[in-house]
Amino acid sequence: MKTLLFLFLIALTGVSATAQADLSASCTLFKGNSVSDGGLIPLNGYQVKFRSCQISGQNWVGIREFNSQNRTFVLLTEPNSFKTQIADLSCLKCNDIKLNEISNSVYKQAITEELSTPFPLSNKGITHSKLNAGLFLTMDLCPSHKDFDYSVFENEKVKARSEFPIAVAISGGWMSRHERELQWMKNQVLNRQLDIVWVNHSYTHPYKKGVPNKDNFLLGPNINFSDEVLKQEQYMISNGLTPSVFFRFPGLISNESLIRQLGQFGLLSLGSDAWLALDQRPTPGSVILVHGNGNEEIGIRLLHKLIDGIADMGIFKNLNQVLQSVPN
Repeated sequence: MKTLLFLFLIALTGVSATAQADLSASCTLFKGNSVSDGGLIPLNGYQVKFRSCQISGQNWVGIREFNSQNRTFVLLTEPNSFKTQIADLSCLKCNDIKLNEISNSVYKQAITEELSTPFPLSNKGITHSKLNAGLFLTMDLCPSHKDFDYSVFENEKVKARSEFPIAVAISGGWMSRHERELQWMKNQVLNRQLDIVWVNHSYTHPYKKGVPNKDNFLLGPNINFSDEVLKQEQYMISNGLTPSVFFRFPGLISNESLIRQLGQFGLLSLGSDAWLALDQRPTPGSVILVHGNGNEEIGIRLLHKLIDGIADMGIFKNLNQVLQSVPN
């Protein structure tokens, strides 16, 4: 009976019972990987463009288009698993669509929920698993001149689990100062030690000390929100990262206007109900937030304490699973 119920729920949500389909390595920008360890990748003509595409009989949604090395590429997401990949358009069968024409899926439902009221100043977005199960570890890398905090990844319990899942919310300001650390993370992914979901954390991550939140971060004067989102996506791709469909607002601060713009880009705002440094304790299903840019020693210390108390490290889940309504 449990098996039949599971298959019935899968049919309702459109999630395949088999593994998600992938294209051949020659049809993808990073040769079948989620990251590239090579040099900078040139790209141009970057734009928001929605498509409905078929890969091995499965429906994927194209959300971006750009040109690189005389080829046209599409950033795709599988709308029930949220997996993303970058594929050569010539390898795909696609139809142009509008945002509101995305087929019924977890992705479409999430965008609809994102654009619904209320619109609080702080922490609008995904903060907790729909299943109230698992823990979803996220690490923010805001601009910082301080050293990257490797200690999380050097934890013996983390190292003992292959493909340890973590979402890294990465800013352009951090990337420009930490090429070596970024390369280290990519190598960890290629060596299957880490399973990283790359979250857009804005291009410049503006912040002014002492300014009220309502006038700070991306709500500050003369901020081009489109550039903050799309330039960072391009920067991530050119540095060999596959962006996810998640965006984390700097400081978790936003308003209705920014959320509606974000929705038009096909992205989902990522919040947290367990920012450890603010003494927010995780519960089953929590999206945990720590900073790994050297600015939050207390958060890192509390994360180590949390990990030390966990018997089964399998409780940590890939962020792409946070909105699943059917357990794996």
